[in-house]
Amino acid sequence: MSKSTIELSLENLDDIQHMLILSYENSGIALGNILSTPENRKVIHLVFEQMSGYLLEVSHVDSFLQYCDLDSAALTPNQQKSIIVCQQLCKDLKASAGNVLQWAIQLKSQFNDSNCHISDDVELENVSETVSPHFIENETSISTATLKDYQQYRNILKEMHQELLLTDPKNMIETSGRRLNVSNGKQMFIETEHEMNILMDYGLFQYRKNGDNIVERYYQKHYKLYSGQKLNALVALKNARFSVLKILKPFNENGLVVLDVLTNETFLMIDKGLHQLAKLHQNYVLVTHYLRMPEFIMTTGASTPVSLDSPSGKKIWTIFEHLIRHSSNETILNQESYYQCITDLFRIIIHDNIAKKVTSRSLPMSYNPMQRHI
Repeated sequence: MSKSTIELSLENLDDIQHMLILSYENSGIALGNILSTPENRKVIHLVFEQMSGYLLEVSHVDSFLQYCDLDSAALTPNQQKSIIVCQQLCKDLKASAGNVLQWAIQLKSQFNDSNCHISDDVELENVSETVSPHFIENETSISTATLKDYQQYRNILKEMHQELLLTDPKNMIETSGRRLNVSNGKQMFIETEHEMNILMDYGLFQYRKNGDNIVERYYQKHYKLYSGQKLNALVALKNARFSVLKILKPFNENGLVVLDVLTNETFLMIDKGLHQLAKLHQNYVLVTHYLRMPEFIMTTGASTPVSLDSPSGKKIWTIFEHLIRHSSNETILNQESYYQCITDLFRIIIHDNIAKKVTSRSLPMSYNPMQRHI
């Protein structure tokens, strides 16, 4: 089964159900003992990777069906019945795939005991957690292949974002809203989609439980279901950095050169909208979490441009200087103080109406993020 073969929408519920039925009918596999040989080791590893990807695709379909349930008032009786049937099929498929994965894991363990080395369940040799895509001054263009990689990563992250929001939505939204002073119980005092995106971005990376944020908790639980470019994107997301990036200049037609003052590194960022901002050649910075890919960096989708020449920009830089001094070991902040500085920066963005300067649709008066993400 592949998500790319069918559009996930209420209009396609019959096709989704048919796809799930066919997949379930073909899900049987003979599980037995296999001799410990290098050839069989490769086969088992292939089964594990393919079944992990298959399980992830079923989970995506199931997430879509769960999302439909949140808007049950708008569903017809036939749609409600179809969703229930499809949800049960997803449950059965997950159980079947889980059995296969357990079988593969047991065989891997047996092979290891037989001195036939098996690589880790998820191979990360193509994933670098320390890649630093520094901007090289004599670069003249962004290749078509790089732009394609950027768009693929952006699409993957968009899908992954929905999965992340299901990790701990109630506590994340309530805690983040309280810290940023934008909520009172279930009432939310934000007015635009960009402000909501800022709240969600803050929650994903700055709301922590037992020291881990939402992305780190999701990674620990689900990374074995990912491979290839999707795994690269997940690792980059887990290692996302927060900073206030100085915009230095536009680059080519889709990029800009930025400086991370905390690390004193210069990067090529790909973002068409921010490229237009960079062309103004004004004193702008970006308050953002960003991802380090092999050839470029990219925002997590909720960056906010701030003019350092404005009163709000000067307030932001004053707070950010505490993080700069901390990074330079001139002033050592404890962990709580460090995170509080980041929270204060997000508060200024929202309460000084900086976020409202970003073109964005207004939220409806009755908008409730709890209903959307729980």
